[in-house]
Amino acid sequence: MRAFHICNHMQITKLELNNLEYNAYGLIGDTSVADELIAVLESDFGIHKEANQDFFYGQYENLTIDDARSIKKMHELRPVTAQGKKIFIIVANNINTEAQNALLKLLEEPASYAYFFIIIPQSGLLLPTVHSRLHFIQNTSKRKKNGDLEDVVNDVT
Repeated sequence: MRAFHICNHMQITKLELNNLEYNAYGLIGDTSVADELIAVLESDFGIHKEANQDFFYGQYENLTIDDARSIKKMHELRPVTAQGKKIFIIVANNINTEAQNALLKLLEEPASYAYFFIIIPQSGLLLPTVHSRLHFIQNTSKRKKNGDLEDVVNDVT
C-alpha cells in the first residue's frame, strides 16, 4: 500500500508546486518527504540534486542562526546552471527563534531565482511570521492512518 501513498503524494506535490509559482514552500514530515519532493523536482521540473551547484540540501536536528546565515550566503550567489534556479531544501527537526528570524528576510524577499522548501515535523514549530511566508503543500501520505486501500483509491481518482 505504501507505493499508492507515495504516488498520490507525488501527484499532489506536482499539482501544488504548479510550475514553482511560489518561492517558499512548507511541508510537514521528515526526510522521506524530502526524497519525494526531490523525485518530483527531477521528474517534472528537470531539476537534479546530483552534481548541481544550485541545489542545496540541508538536514538539521536543530537549525541554528549560524546555519541560517550560511543559507543566506548561498542564497546571495547567483545560479550557475542553465536552468537559472537555486533550490534550497531544508529538513529540520527544530528551528530556534534566532534562525527563524534570520530566514524570515529571505522568505519575505527571496531572489526571483531562489526556491525554498522547509520540511519540519509539525507546523507549530514555526513562528507565525515565518509560517505566513510559506505555501504549505498538503501531505496526504501522513494523513492516512490505517492504510485502507479504499481511501487510497479514492484519493487517486
